[in-house]
Amino acid sequence: MRLPFLVFVLLLLPACREPSPDAPSASAVPVEVVAPRLVELAEPVRAVGRVESSEETRLAFKSPGVVGRLMVDIGDRVEPGQLLAELELTGLEAALTRAREELAKAERDLARAGELQRQQLMSREALDNARTARDVADAALASARFDRRFAEIRASARGRVLARHVETREVVSAGEPVISVSSAERGWLLRVAVSDREVVRLESGAAANIRFDAFPGEPFAATVTRVAAQADPATATFAIELGLAAPDPRLLSGLIGHAEITTRPAGEALLVPVAALVEAGDGLARLYVAEEGRAALRTVLTGRLRADGILVLDGLSAADRVIVGGASRVDDGSPVSTTGAGG
Repeated sequence: MRLPFLVFVLLLLPACREPSPDAPSASAVPVEVVAPRLVELAEPVRAVGRVESSEETRLAFKSPGVVGRLMVDIGDRVEPGQLLAELELTGLEAALTRAREELAKAERDLARAGELQRQQLMSREALDNARTARDVADAALASARFDRRFAEIRASARGRVLARHVETREVVSAGEPVISVSSAERGWLLRVAVSDREVVRLESGAAANIRFDAFPGEPFAATVTRVAAQADPATATFAIELGLAAPDPRLLSGLIGHAEITTRPAGEALLVPVAALVEAGDGLARLYVAEEGRAALRTVLTGRLRADGILVLDGLSAADRVIVGGASRVDDGSPVSTTGAGG
């Protein structure tokens, strides 16, 4: 009867033996780990704005008058020197003729006064007055010529008509806008508005990418050309100008652009592969790290999603080893055996 009991004890002894601390557990889950990568934290500023020509000019007549002719319409392309609009010239031509005749008369009077003064039949003062009258008439002719020349509006550069502010036969005052023209030779601008928290992270020369709904999937390179030093009192936002890198004939004033502007680095953050996340949402995520041979579930604060991973702003250190392969097979506290760059 003692023999079976002795056999039972001998069989039980191996099971009660302490396992070697160096021996891997048979139940450990093999996982792949990586070390978080330290990167500069530079969240881009995103803004939406309207495209404008870098040179948009409101053209006007120098003198008041009646609009005689408008040679272009909205959307028309114009060339340098092209005649765009003209005042009714009857009054201006009459003023020019009158100024010519008055100058001719003043020159005749001056010549007669000079002859009389030589004969001592006219005083020196009268001769000086005649000379002054001639000079005044000459200036009046120059002014009439100037008014006649600026009774026309001509394009100063190649571009496109953006607006016609008046119509034929309307009476306009001096300097009143008649036609707005954009120049396509000096490129395009995207004007956006940003908040005070964003403007302090921007600087002139910063790179940007712009996407237009009109050209889906096609990025346009740009740079920051101007940063406002004062907020708009009405909106409390700051105006930013982005200059597109190259002129594009397809662009039109008024197109809506979505800009992503590179900012100055504002510290550092850790970058981990997206595959490490087991849950994510609302700026928080969960992932596993390997600690002393076991999986530990961590809740971390996440930042921007990038092409090479996701930024972790808090809850993780550079010394941690993040599980990226096999995370779906472990639970919090599960024993693991690690391989990979962080193993």
